[in-house]
Amino acid sequence: SSGNQREESTTDQHRKNLELAAKNQHRIPPDLQFSDEKVSGTKLRRRGLDAVLHAAEAGEFATLYLYSLSRLARESVITMPMLKRLVYTYGIRVVCVSEGLDSDRNDWELLAAIMAVIHERFLKELSEAVHRGQEGMVLAGYSVGDHCFGYDSVPAPGEEAQPRGKNQRVRKIYQINLTEAEWVHRIFEWFVREKRSIRWIVKELNRLKA
Repeated sequence: SSGNQREESTTDQHRKNLELAAKNQHRIPPDLQFSDEKVSGTKLRRRGLDAVLHAAEAGEFATLYLYSLSRLARESVITMPMLKRLVYTYGIRVVCVSEGLDSDRNDWELLAAIMAVIHERFLKELSEAVHRGQEGMVLAGYSVGDHCFGYDSVPAPGEEAQPRGKNQRVRKIYQINLTEAEWVHRIFEWFVREKRSIRWIVKELNRLKA
């Protein structure tokens, strides 16, 4: 679901699905095993998810095994309508391995609604924590990977020599890009001192092949 997940994460999730399916005397053929690697669950259109819904609509399977309800979506407003479409429109039994959710049980909708909100809240709290950490890095003088025109993001002095774990990243700092800086100065002169319009500046930059 993200670029930071372990490479074997998707494989592990498939294995858990297959184990529970076998326990229920179900078989999941390879062509009906779907995944979306390194794609956010907040996105409504995803290749693997689209394939699942298409196969469900075509009646290619009767039971859908999800490692977690969050694998379907990370937004409750997406999760619940999609889940109800699978169950009530396509007649699919949905089983979530990690939460123990099973649409064959009477209380499945309540449990699904609760879990959908929990997964959505987790994502928001994670986003807030990441933003908080990035803010601290910037205030400490480090780059968080992004940089505006006129700057580069380069390894901080001494960082290249530091031993690092698998998921540890090299800390970076902002550095002026001298070539781009010349254009920044020109744009400043045009816009601030000469009072040129944005449209005029864009045309001039294109004319000069900036």
